[in-house]
Amino acid sequence: TSLDPNILNAPLDPVIKTVTEVALEIRDYAATKGVKTIVENMGFVVNGVENYTRFRNDTGGKIGVLLDVGNIMFVDETAEDFCAKFADRIDHVHIKDYDLTDAPKAQYSYKTKKGRFLTDAPIGQGDVNVGRTVSILKKAGYCGYYSLEFCGGQSDREIERVLAYLCESIKGV
Repeated sequence: TSLDPNILNAPLDPVIKTVTEVALEIRDYAATKGVKTIVENMGFVVNGVENYTRFRNDTGGKIGVLLDVGNIMFVDETAEDFCAKFADRIDHVHIKDYDLTDAPKAQYSYKTKKGRFLTDAPIGQGDVNVGRTVSILKKAGYCGYYSLEFCGGQSDREIERVLAYLCESIKGV
């Protein structure tokens, strides 16, 4: 399945305005509970360097940054692109992987902004450069958590392979 590409032609101004207002309302409430609000780069509205920069500017930079290294591919950018702009402000990272292709590869492929297709892939077997992304984050001083996202029912053996891949990817970083 895929998102109707016509939605990408809708005006973003009212959507970003609403998202910003709601995010600030959530941030204000969370602050009364001692909780920091962070927003993930996701979908087509608050994703990509340009739109995420706009969101951050509209919120006065008062909301934290959650980088999802796979989600950035929905807007045909890379995690490295996002890190170049936000590495020193990232509060949390989600790691997952996608295969990026010119045609749908499976029943559940997602269409990118430019009409390419993303299909869930085991971490390390898709097109996300995890090692390079982690290296950029480390050089920027990031020492927070990384959450691994698996799509589907991976076996213990697959999880062990992913952990070995991640250890190898970040060796020497």
